[in-house]
Amino acid sequence: MDEVPPEGRCRQCGAPLEQPPSGGRQKLFCSDEHRLRYWRERRRQGLPTGEEAAERPADVRSLSWELQATLLGFQRTVEALARALSEAGDLDAARARREQAEAEAQRRIAAADERRARAERMRLEAEAMAEAAAAAAREAHDRLRDSEGRAEQAVGEARTAAERLRDAERRYREETAAVRRAAEEQVARERAAARAGLDAAEADIRRLAGEREELEARLRALEEDLDGRRRRAGVLEERLREAEAERHREAAAHAGRLDALHAQVRQAETGLAAEREARLRAEAQAAAAAALAEERAGERDRTLKAARLRRTRGSRTRPRLQAS
Repeated sequence: MDEVPPEGRCRQCGAPLEQPPSGGRQKLFCSDEHRLRYWRERRRQGLPTGEEAAERPADVRSLSWELQATLLGFQRTVEALARALSEAGDLDAARARREQAEAEAQRRIAAADERRARAERMRLEAEAMAEAAAAAAREAHDRLRDSEGRAEQAVGEARTAAERLRDAERRYREETAAVRRAAEEQVARERAAARAGLDAAEADIRRLAGEREELEARLRALEEDLDGRRRRAGVLEERLREAEAERHREAAAHAGRLDALHAQVRQAETGLAAEREARLRAEAQAAAAAALAEERAGERDRTLKAARLRRTRGSRTRPRLQAS
C-alpha cells in the first residue's frame, strides 16, 4: 500500500501546497515534474493510475454496499454459529466452532481492511479526477450493473465460505482438549481485534457515506448550474431572434428608402436629360444667331466697302470735271 500525504501537501515530496483562493481545482503536486514522477512510480509498482481508475468502475457506493453486505453476512454467520453452539451443548465442539468462527472473522476482517484500503486509494484517485465528475455521472448506470454482478459474485463467495465453514467445523471437532485454554485466550484476543476492526469498518462506512452525500450534492449543484446555463442560452436565443427580426425590419426600411432614392435619382436624371436637351437647343439657337450676325456683319462690311469705293470714285471724277 502506498502512503498518502495529508491534505494540502504534494503527493511526491510532501511539500506544502498553496491552493487557489478562488476555490477552483485543488492542487495535488508542487510541480509538473513531481506529478510525472509520481504517476511513473505508480505504474512501475503496478498500482492503479488515474486512467486505469477511469476505465474500471470505481464507485465508492458499491464498495460501501459490498462491505456492509459482508459485515451483515458475517454477523448472521456468527449468530447461526452461536445458536448451533447453544443447541449442541458440547463444550469442546463449541470452543472448536468458536475458534473457527474467530479465525473466519479474522480472515474477513483482513479482507474488509484490504477492501477499505482499496476504497481509500480509489477515493484519492477520485479526488485527483474531480474534473471528470460529469463523465463519471454518465457512467453511473453501467457501474450499477457491474455492482450487481459483483454482489452476485459476493453471494456465491459467501455460500462457498459457509460450506468451508461447515467443513472446518467438522475438522475442528476432532481437536484435542490440550489447546482449550490457549484457544479461549486466542478467542478473546481475536474478538477484541474483530470488534476494533468492525468499529473501524463502521467509521469508514460513515465516512464513505458522507463523501457520497458530498458527491451527490456536487452533482446536484452541477445539474442546477447546467439548467441555469440552458435558461440563459434560451434567453440569448430569444434576444438573437428579436435582434434578427429588428435587423430584417431595418433592412426592409433601408430597402424602402433605397427605392425612394432610386426614384428620386430617376426623376433627377429625367430632369437632367430635359435640361440637357434645352441647353442643346439654346446652343443651336445661339449658333444660328451668331451665324446670322456674322452674315449681317459681312453684308454691312460689303456695303461699307462699296460705299467707300463709290466715294473714292466720286472724288476722282470731280477734279476731272472741274478741269474740263
